[in-house]
Amino acid sequence: MTALHRKRGMADKLIEGARNFRDLGGYRTTAGEVVRCGRVFRAAHLANLTDGDLETFTKLGIRTVVDFRPEVEKDLTGHNRLPEGVRYLTLYFRLKVGIDICTTLDTSLFQHPDRILKYHQKEPRKQVMKRLPEDLSQKLIEASEKLSGTNLDISIDEIAQLADVPRATLYYYFSGKDDLIGFFLSDKLNRASIAVQKAISSEGTVVERLERTLTSVIEVMAAHPTLCTEMPVAIKEAGKYEDVVNGADRLMLAPLRELLIEGKATGELTVPDVSTAAIALMGAVNMVAMFQLVQTGTLDVEKTNEALIPQLIQGLLPR
Repeated sequence: MTALHRKRGMADKLIEGARNFRDLGGYRTTAGEVVRCGRVFRAAHLANLTDGDLETFTKLGIRTVVDFRPEVEKDLTGHNRLPEGVRYLTLYFRLKVGIDICTTLDTSLFQHPDRILKYHQKEPRKQVMKRLPEDLSQKLIEASEKLSGTNLDISIDEIAQLADVPRATLYYYFSGKDDLIGFFLSDKLNRASIAVQKAISSEGTVVERLERTLTSVIEVMAAHPTLCTEMPVAIKEAGKYEDVVNGADRLMLAPLRELLIEGKATGELTVPDVSTAAIALMGAVNMVAMFQLVQTGTLDVEKTNEALIPQLIQGLLPR
């Protein structure tokens, strides 16, 4: 391992609350130059940074964060938690299929980030939900298990009573029922995303990791069965189907597609259409789990795994 790799590797392990945090130093540019270490970093969203991460952020000298996520993804995965004084810029762009990113993005914006800031300040800022303390989030999730048969059609006052928290506290964080549904939806997707990412990044063959990934989805559903059964109607009434589809695609289907592509490349799996296979796998797991939850009110993870997952994976193995 070279000194450059050691230096980059040390930086990669500094941040605990952000997935895939990496120092981009050492990479060669199209102009033949080499990016200096400790100047540019990349990561997934920064919503879960710990207090220690904030200190590390400051020590690394990071002064500007550019967020490439659309607003809907920020609402689902959480808004970045940053140290005071760090400038936050949004640069979301949608690419048409088949168009090279280098031909659609004006890279001079990175040399003059104030242009980005001024451009976005012209647009009205969307009101977003405040970040909840961990203990309050946990109380609300626990209280959600008492909402069977409600389709989450409840008031802030009612959930405050069930969660045993002051009404004023909830009204500080939520403007109404739609915000509350958005919180439950975001939490559900986040938990599933974390479980899927952990399973996919674990040790083992592609087949073994695929089995763990599908199992992790069932485990997440079994942990909070009431939310799973009550959420669909609430999502429909709140008009959040697009949020669910976009969130599921980016947080769960995208990493699953990467795993299937890896399996196809190594010859462990036969996958003619990766996108369709990913949707089919997640759809089958969710459908079987939902049937059990609706019919029995519980979900036997072990029995479901034994009956379902081998059949799903068998269909992807080379003949």
